[in-house]
Amino acid sequence: MVKCVKVDKRDAEMLLREIKVCGLLDCKHRIERDENFVYIPLKDAPEELTVLHQKHGEIEFVERNMTRSAERPRHYSESLSLPQEIMKQLPSSFDIVGDIAIIKLPEKLKKHAKEIGDAMLRTYSSVKTVLVDEGVDGDYRIRKVSYAAGEEKTRTLHIEYGLRFEVDLAKVYFSPRLANDRQRICSEIVSPCVVIDMFAGVGPFSVAIAKKHPEARVYAIDINPDAHVLLLKNIVRNRVKNVEAICGDAVVEIQKLPDADYIVMNLPHTAEKFLFLALKKLKRNGKIFLYTICKRDEIRTKVEEIKNKIAETGRKSMVEFHEVHTYSPTSSVFCLIICT
Repeated sequence: MVKCVKVDKRDAEMLLREIKVCGLLDCKHRIERDENFVYIPLKDAPEELTVLHQKHGEIEFVERNMTRSAERPRHYSESLSLPQEIMKQLPSSFDIVGDIAIIKLPEKLKKHAKEIGDAMLRTYSSVKTVLVDEGVDGDYRIRKVSYAAGEEKTRTLHIEYGLRFEVDLAKVYFSPRLANDRQRICSEIVSPCVVIDMFAGVGPFSVAIAKKHPEARVYAIDINPDAHVLLLKNIVRNRVKNVEAICGDAVVEIQKLPDADYIVMNLPHTAEKFLFLALKKLKRNGKIFLYTICKRDEIRTKVEEIKNKIAETGRKSMVEFHEVHTYSPTSSVFCLIICT
């Protein structure tokens, strides 16, 4: 018997993406379906599964006889032969942007980056390049990367829900882990409306919103010139005509724009610093989608703090939140939906 999650077919794609990102998919067994449900086999990882269940309380865990997959390695660790103490430290999850895999390695594993990268290339046929994540740095919050294996490149074409984004991982920040949340935000929006994306990057939020809501007017701001160039390309590539790309400091540029019905603030490390600036541009009964990193056991306290700060400006607010993905053993990226 194999532990799996039983999920309605309509919700299976989004949940499967998250399970893969978290490294919880049991690749030794096949995903199975019946008339109404999809059964996704899970690894034995109690702590991660608890977090998954807390986030998606409606999902059901079941034990089921599952068909074994072909014996070809499905996780890169299965095609590695390293000392056992090293194998125990291998990350179970990593990001894939286009045909580039990005993996964060503990310091002790970095000398094995080439072997790990080669194992990933053998295991995942769609991956052509493996990069090591060296952390986010600089004014533009760009992820520093180093080459591990495969083609020596940092530029790729990433496909997400039918949209195509050109990305250069050495010059801009892009997170595939927000794919599901971008669709979630699109579903929150009612058009016609004005949307301001304060930290747009290469445009994943702006383009997704504009594509789904052709009657919306979307203003996409980013201070990084390289991101701006790619944003312009992605607007053309996805044939959206209702996005205005602006290269500049959001603090300055937002003041030149019309008041917004919706404001997206995807800058998890520092977005809160710009909240009151955004509030000044938000129409009454508008919404702000603010992304932040917070310890999981402190998120409710943070929400109350934000509500109190907004109240000091004389505005009433309602703040909802949901967890987007884990960031560390104790912290996660959350989306706060601020209605005021």
